Amino acid sequence: LVLTLWAKHHLGLPLAPLALTLDAFKRLSKDLWSSGDSGPSARVEMKASFLQWLSKATGRSQPEIASTIGGVLERLFEELEDEYGKVSLDHLDPRYIRHFLLEG
Repeated sequence: LVLTLWAKHHLGLPLAPLALTLDAFKRLSKDLWSSGDSGPSARVEMKASFLQWLSKATGRSQPEIASTIGGVLERLFEELEDEYGKVSLDHLDPRYIRHFLLEG
């Protein structure tokens, strides 16, 4: 749910806790990944955007969040890279996307 709400914020969608459409998730995916020698990875700017949004949403400072759960968040983005980084936008299927709430 947290990732879904951040995605909606990033995409400028209403922040109601409702599912994302697949098209919205594809737009997020285009922004999320950068290609490097070792394969797709989450853009630093997107990680920073998530931390900034989480700070505003929780009322906690970014350094406080980073010091308490920064490692967890880093592993979360690594898991996103492993799960979705190499999947073509044409092959995304909501049935297999478990980190975000998607329609369908």
